[in-house]
Amino acid sequence: MCSNYTKNPTKLLSKSSRLNLKFKENSPIVQTIARLIAMEKIPEEEEHKAKYLQPQEVKTCLILRLLPSQYLRCKQVLLDTWYEKGPFKKRDAQRLCRIDVNKTARLYDWFQNLGWFSQVEDDKLIDEEIKLGVDISATA
Repeated sequence: MCSNYTKNPTKLLSKSSRLNLKFKENSPIVQTIARLIAMEKIPEEEEHKAKYLQPQEVKTCLILRLLPSQYLRCKQVLLDTWYEKGPFKKRDAQRLCRIDVNKTARLYDWFQNLGWFSQVEDDKLIDEEIKLGVDISATA
């Protein structure tokens, strides 16, 4: 059964796609899991989805042996859930992403180290201020 996430990668990252998630020059790369040999390259049938990823994300997929569709789905689910429901524990992330719990834990930690979860919270606050009609420029 093919989910909506894998059928059309352009619809991925709905709320989180508005975020300007960036990698700093010395961004941490997710560490390998013991005894897990990284993939050499993205499988051909997934290459068209890899074009939606930054080089660091492709490297993460190779290290964690995740297909780009799996990574994009986890990224969307984690960032959208953080946006909608606020902070959650790593255990909750492991339930949300239907991949190996160790891989989900690595992604969760990596997103936190990159500061993506805090960017999601900042974006949510801005959205709430806009809804309330608060002049953001006056507070800066």
